[in-house]
This record gives sequence, C-alpha cells and structure tokens, in this order.
Amino acid sequence: MTYDLLLDIGGTGIKGSYYCLDDNKTSQMYYFPSNAEKGKEAIIQHFISLCAQIWEGITEEGKTIRSIRMAFPGPFDYGKGISLMQGLAKYESLYGVSIPHEMIKGGITDKVKFTSGDRMDFLFINDVEAYARGVMHKRKLHEGYRVIYLCIGTGAGTAYSINGSISDDIQEGIPEKGWAYPVPFQSSIIDDYISVRGINKLSLKYCNRLLTPLELSEMAIAGNRGAIAAYKEFGENLNAAFLPLLKSFKANTFVIGGNISRSGSLFLSKIEEECEKQDIHIMVEEDTSGLIMEGLTGL
Repeated sequence: MTYDLLLDIGGTGIKGSYYCLDDNKTSQMYYFPSNAEKGKEAIIQHFISLCAQIWEGITEEGKTIRSIRMAFPGPFDYGKGISLMQGLAKYESLYGVSIPHEMIKGGITDKVKFTSGDRMDFLFINDVEAYARGVMHKRKLHEGYRVIYLCIGTGAGTAYSINGSISDDIQEGIPEKGWAYPVPFQSSIIDDYISVRGINKLSLKYCNRLLTPLELSEMAIAGNRGAIAAYKEFGENLNAAFLPLLKSFKANTFVIGGNISRSGSLFLSKIEEECEKQDIHIMVEEDTSGLIMEGLTGL
C-alpha cells in the first residue's frame, strides 16, 4: 500500500500523520517537539527521525511512501523547500537550506522506502494555506466566498481565498503573498501583537509576569481582572489590525484558528461586533492541525 507522510511544522511543536492513498484515510496524530532553536544538523536529523517514527507506525507489509508533505510557516520558498525565516525566533539555522537535499543527504532513504526509485518526492506548502484548504473542503467555502484565514500562534499566519481558490492577487486587496504578519501595526507589525508574543507582552503589562496564553486564559476564566483586561486589549488589537484588511479585501467570511482561538470567548467580542456591522461571518475552527493534515492530502 502507498502512503504520504504529513507534517505540520510549528514553532513550538510538530504534528504528523500518514495518509493511505488506497483507502483514503488519515492516521491518528503524532506529536513531537519542534527543536526549532537548534542548529541545522540537529533539526534535519530530527525531521528524519520523526518521519521514521511515523513510518514505523504503518504496519502493512509492502508499504511505500509516495511523498513527504510538510506545512511550514513563512517566509519560505515552497517550490524549492528552502526556509527563508529570519528574526522570528524559530528555525533560524535553516535559513537558505534546501530541506529535501539535506534530508536525503542525512539518510532519509535509509529510514523509509519511497515508491519512486529515481527521485524523492517532497512537497511544501504554507501552513495556513494548508489549513485554509482543509477548512474550504470541510465547510464548502467555494463559489461566492471571499475568506481571510488567520491562525494565531507564534505568529499571525494568514491565507486568502476567492471562490474556493487560494489567492495572493494584490489587485484584490490582498497583502503581498497573502501574508498579513508583516503589515505595519502600531509601533511595529501585526505579528508582534496578534501572536503568542503579543499575549506575553500583555500578561507582563496587566499581571506583572510572563504568562503563556493558556495560563492567562485560565486566570481570566477564574476571574482575574488583570488577565481579563489583557485578553480584552488583545481582542481590541485583533479588531484594529484585521478589520481594515477584511474591508480592503471585501471579505464576507473570517476564519480564525490556532491554539489561541480556543480562548476566543475572552477576546472575540469586539471584532464579532464590528464584523456583524459589515456583514462578515466569523468562524472559529479550532482543530488547526487536523485541518492542516486534510489540506496536505489534497496537494
């Protein structure tokens, strides 16, 4: 039987699964640390090791791998599999590195058996684009839909779709490459505010200590006034940053994912109120990695 190995490469963790082409089914999720702060060789060997672990989870005789499919945050050369991330506190050592070349050189072919005997098949896609493809398929956001997809995590990842197709057409009011994270906002860029870093800064401001989004949300749910105020400002920042982008794009749907979206009740009220005035429907799709895997299978 033939399979694809699927990887969602995040800044804090990596999730993986395998997809069987013969029965059109995706496996359970595997979870790994990211090792995003380590050197090139360590990260490449980590990628090879986790592919091998997923491969070993396939029990069928005669199994082969058609492709390894990776969802990566940007900036990234997706056609060549080369990371272009710098200054984002993740995968700095992979800047300018051909991931397929390094994984082949590092011995991936000794760990898994590829279907093709003459070339190794690696496919790369922006993680939020994979998420967007998964949501489009799940929710049938096709004809008539103009959608911005936002995944809030270590950064503010975005993708845009028009009538069921991913678009980066700046003539349609879309930022360059469909990436909102570098758009100027307040004293820097959107990525510094609508992200884990943004939550961290607000926790220092309102609670006088550095807290993760989960810790801050637990405090807010328990009634801590500082935590509630922090999430309120986060929601105001989200509205101020993205409402102009939604208007410029003439969006009728705004999809929000990422782990922080699970705390949406603490910060979405402001943008929900403003989007209702603009007749923009907000959808929260929390199963970010599951939807990324679904998007990867359709490449």
